[in-house]
Formats: sequence, C-alpha cells, structure tokens
Amino acid sequence: MVYNAGLSSLSYDIVIRPRGGVSEHSQTTATSSKSPGQTAPLREPDLLPTTGGSETLMSEEEKNEPVADFRKQAKLWPKGHTYEDFEVGMVFQHHWGRTLNEGDNSLFTTLTLHFNPLYFNEPYAKAHGHPGVVVNPLLVFNTVFGMSVEDLSEGGGPFLGVDAMTHHRPVHVGDTVYAQSEVVGKRTSEKFPGFGIVTWHTKGLNQDGEMVIDYRRTNLVRTTVE
Repeated sequence: MVYNAGLSSLSYDIVIRPRGGVSEHSQTTATSSKSPGQTAPLREPDLLPTTGGSETLMSEEEKNEPVADFRKQAKLWPKGHTYEDFEVGMVFQHHWGRTLNEGDNSLFTTLTLHFNPLYFNEPYAKAHGHPGVVVNPLLVFNTVFGMSVEDLSEGGGPFLGVDAMTHHRPVHVGDTVYAQSEVVGKRTSEKFPGFGIVTWHTKGLNQDGEMVIDYRRTNLVRTTVE
C-alpha cells in the first residue's frame, strides 16, 4: 500500500477473487480532499494481506460465511508412550538440552520468592567460592523434569510423585543441562483399570557430563487396552 502525499491520493493493488474463478488483478485509487502531507480519512474495503504484495478483497457474503470445521479433516497424532512401550532397563536420552541464562534465573528466583543471595547477588556468590551466580536449584529441577515429559509422560496420566532427589553440584549461569531417564519399575494398577504404574530414574547432566541432579519419578500411564 503506497500513500502519495504530493497527490493526496492513496493507491493500493487488490486482487478480486471470484468464487471458483481465476483471480483478476486491478488497481484502485482513492482520492482525498485533504491537503498534501495530511492523512486522508479513507474508508477502505475489507482487505486481507497476501504474500505477493497485493491484497484480497472480501465480500460481505464471504465474511459472514461460517468457518469450516477443520477439526473434521485433521489427523490425530498420538503423543507420548503407553504403558506397554516401557520396559525395565530402557534408557531415554531426552533431546535438546537447555542453557540456563541470567534472565531465566533472575526471573524464576524473583517470581518464586527465593531470597537466598547466592541466586541473585554475584559478589556474594563469589565470596562463597562460586565463579558467579548460582542457578536456583528448583529451576534446575524444573528444567530437567520438563525435558523428560515428551518421552515419559506426555501421553497423559496422573503424576504420583518425585522421591530420592539429590542435587550433586551447583549449576551456574551459562551452564547447559541435559537429561536422561531409565525405566526402573512398572506394574499394572489394580485400583485404576486402564493404567499402569511406571517409575523412572532421571539424571540431569551439565555440559561436561557431570551429574548435577537425579531423582525418581512415578506416574500412572495409560495402557493400550482398557
């Protein structure tokens, strides 16, 4: 869309798209009585931007037409794993990894009301033997836990808890954490038909392969046969 202040006119290209027909290209110019340099209060047609630099004109009928229910055409892609997919001893190397930066740590620490100065005061942290600010351990846990969800529990099922969690060494701003999990237990649920109980041992590692955290997590996991 181009506004020519010197000519006090507004020019734009539109594509008129007939139903079932071939688009026709035309140019429309709206002229204003405003003096040069002033914005003309033009009443423009309803336009939709297109990738070609022109615009598509919509009729009132098209605007009021009910939107098609695309959900009927969508394919259902299953997420996560079912109970039968897990076998004791199976190990998952969770993808990506996450570099924890100063913004992550500062915002998380502030929002969760953590007042330990190790998490936000660099001179204090250095005075206590750290190379810089320490990343909030709860943020480390949440990050490692989050990276494991796609492989372990994205299929749905109630969370039953975390136990035996240990923070082995501090994580500092700029460190990258990775996660891996091993299936350490599974059994069917007598109380909840259609679910099994699976336990994983998850480890969080830094960029040097050193373990920074580990814990056991248990979930109810859906079975393929209810």
